[in-house]
Amino acid sequence: MPGRCRTDDVAEVYAVAPSRQGLAEILAPAVPVGRASAYWAEGSLTMTPTEPEPLGVASPIPIACIPAVFTKEQRATHLELSIDAIVRWPVRRRELSDGYLFEYEGSEERFLALARWAAGEHQCCPWACYSVEMGPFADQKPGTIRVRVRATDEGTAFLRTCYEYVEKLQGAPPPDSLFHSDKITAEDVRREVERCGGC
Repeated sequence: MPGRCRTDDVAEVYAVAPSRQGLAEILAPAVPVGRASAYWAEGSLTMTPTEPEPLGVASPIPIACIPAVFTKEQRATHLELSIDAIVRWPVRRRELSDGYLFEYEGSEERFLALARWAAGEHQCCPWACYSVEMGPFADQKPGTIRVRVRATDEGTAFLRTCYEYVEKLQGAPPPDSLFHSDKITAEDVRREVERCGGC
């Protein structure tokens, strides 16, 4: 029947070697050529220990924020979550050579909120790489959560300008006038800071 092993196929696998042979030697004859998983080393059943390469940050996407991806209501919700993620919740924030690392203390609920924030950031700033990581914790005790935002040098400079601006607002949302254009550049944010007298 489709999707099931035939009895003689299984018998053949177990008959190829004595019981003291290794698992790879026993199973190798039963693995069709070219159908082994990419996680297995070529020609054997040994797991490859190599770490995956980080996602590349080089992209032809312009470094800017695209506010039009949100409705007015969605933008308000995302801005409130951004203030939490950038200003209210972090235990620490570090600028790295390729972006920023935020560290938090929280529960699975906060992890999900930060994952929503990262997803929203990717909608309006799709030129960056985002990752959310949760450490081990249990018994209703908060644990460590990290959000990593990676970008090119230009992208990191844009993030720096935006994060500093959000901090200067001290919990207040940016004015609606900032979102009237199709895209927001770092220069737009700097002009807004000057307009509001350093906020």
